[in-house]
Amino acid sequence: RRALQQDVTRIGLPAPAPRGEPHRPSARTASPPSATGARPQRLLWASTGTKNPNYSDVMYVDELIGPDTVNTLPPSTIKACADHCDVDNRVATNVEEAMQVIASLSDPDIYINLDQVMVELLEDGIVKFVQPFESLLHSLEEKVNRLATV
Repeated sequence: RRALQQDVTRIGLPAPAPRGEPHRPSARTASPPSATGARPQRLLWASTGTKNPNYSDVMYVDELIGPDTVNTLPPSTIKACADHCDVDNRVATNVEEAMQVIASLSDPDIYINLDQVMVELLEDGIVKFVQPFESLLHSLEEKVNRLATV
């Protein structure tokens, strides 16, 4: 991690780097989903607000825009995007460069175990979705119980 922090040319790049992978020809099926009657599956970019104040406040939104994508944004990023997002289809651009950024994470001077990072992000993400969902269910249950007595 220390090496990554010292290499300012790579700081912040890994987050949007995998954007093009699902759009690579090898990642697609032989027939487009619409040809078989299925609806296309959409990429979900969750919580893409910028946490580092040294980055553009719309960095991840600008980098992850594309067709068939869904992006959940915190209110501050929605405001910033309404003000100065550069809306263009970038999700499938610079794919080779993005894959090089991902590959560079295993360089000995950086070494970030991407598999472990993905496991941690998945676990954290599940918790962040489950807790609000359970809270919502609890709130609905309370309301149902209150209304049942009316």
